[in-house]
Amino acid sequence: MKPKKQYYEGLFNKVHIENKEEILFIGDDLEKDIKGGIENGLDTCWVNYNDKKTSEIIPKYEIKALNELKNLLQLKKHKDEIKLYIKSL
Repeated sequence: MKPKKQYYEGLFNKVHIENKEEILFIGDDLEKDIKGGIENGLDTCWVNYNDKKTSEIIPKYEIKALNELKNLLQLKKHKDEIKLYIKSL
């Protein structure tokens, strides 16, 4: 399971992703989602529902609610080419 490398390798194979730069891994758990994504070379977005502070695990992006995700993706250069894996929150 997350954040083990095998989880991410299985994910890449399942959705046929060859370029990790196409992925934005989104999650609400710093340890399981964000740390694992970072350790596996992915851009990460932390859904920080409770406005928690962190100094150990630093996501590339941080949002407070899922409705902010649309704005974040619009900032990405090639938003139409991004493949998303959104875990069940």
